[in-house]
Amino acid sequence: MKRLLLFLLCSAVLLVAACGLRIRVALAQPSSDSLVAAMLKAHQLEGRVVLVEFGMIGCQLSGSGLDSMAEWQRRNAIRGLAFLRLEPTPDKQTFDSYYAAESLGFPVVRDTALVLANALGTTVYPRFVLLDKFGRVRYRGSQPSAKDLADWTGKLNAEKADAGPGAPQFGAVELDVPALLAETMLPALDGTAKSLRDYRGRNGLLFVFVDTYCPFSAAAAKEIPFVAEALNRRDVPTILVNIGDPETRVKDFYSAGIAGATIVFDTGKTEQDRWNIQFVPTAVLVDADGNLLYRGSPVWDRVTGKVAAELHLPADSVKAGVPGSSKG
Repeated sequence: MKRLLLFLLCSAVLLVAACGLRIRVALAQPSSDSLVAAMLKAHQLEGRVVLVEFGMIGCQLSGSGLDSMAEWQRRNAIRGLAFLRLEPTPDKQTFDSYYAAESLGFPVVRDTALVLANALGTTVYPRFVLLDKFGRVRYRGSQPSAKDLADWTGKLNAEKADAGPGAPQFGAVELDVPALLAETMLPALDGTAKSLRDYRGRNGLLFVFVDTYCPFSAAAAKEIPFVAEALNRRDVPTILVNIGDPETRVKDFYSAGIAGATIVFDTGKTEQDRWNIQFVPTAVLVDADGNLLYRGSPVWDRVTGKVAAELHLPADSVKAGVPGSSKG
C-alpha cells in the first residue's frame, strides 16, 4: 500500500517535471566516464565491482530489484560485489521518507535529471548495470540472477588491468531483428494491432522507443513530425513505440497524435526486454528486408545519413532539419 501511494504521488510529480523541464546546455559538459567516476568516488566505491539499479519508487519491478539487492547485501551473498541505486523521483520528501524506512545498507543517489542514468545508458526503469573495478559497464539489462552475478563478480575482481572502452559484455545477445519485427505485435491508439513488420515501407522503417515520463523522449517526439516528413518522401514510415506506461496515460499523453507518425504501445516491459532497450529514446532503422541499419540515440543526421546511403543518394539529400540528441 505504501508503494502504491508513493507511486501515485511520484507519477504526478514526474509528469510536471517531464512537461516543464528545460535542459540547459553547458559550454563544456562532463563526459559520461567522468560522471560515473565522480559518483563512485563520492560513495567510496572506487576500485570495486558495483551493481547499479536505475529504479523508481512505486514501480513494482524496481522494488523487487531493490529488495533483492538489500537481501544480497545483508547476507553478503555475492562476495566482492557492492550495490548502488539511482532514483529519479524529484520530490525530496518522498525520497527521504521512502529510503529512510528501507535501511538498505548501500547508497541511493537522486538522479532527477537522469544525468547519471543517461551516462550509464539506463534511462528506462528498472535497468541494471554492472561496473567493473575501473568503472566500465560490463553488463546492462534486466535484473541478473545471483548465480550469474557471483560468476561475473569473481571474474571482474580477478582482472588486473582496465579492459578499455571495448570491454567484453556479460550477457550480451545479438538481436534477430527481422524475426523481432514479425513477432512484435502492438496496438495503435485506435486499438488496431499489427506487427512492426507490417508497417514497413518500400525502403524500410524507422521506429523510436520512448516513454511518457522521460524528458528526452518528449524532446524526440516533438521532432518526429520533421523526421517523418523527410523519411516519408523516401518511403520509410516512422513509428513511435511507447513502452512501460498504462494505456490510459499513453492515450491521454498522445491525444493530439504526432503528424506523419503512427503511435503504438506496450503497457508492460515485454518489448523493452525483447529489443534490449536500455535507454529511451532509442531509434531503430531497418531496411526493406528488416535488416538493421541503425540503432542508438535519435541523432537525426545519423538516421537520415543511413537512409541516404541505403538508397545510394548523396549524404545531404535526406535531411530532417532538426538535430535530435544523444541524451537518453
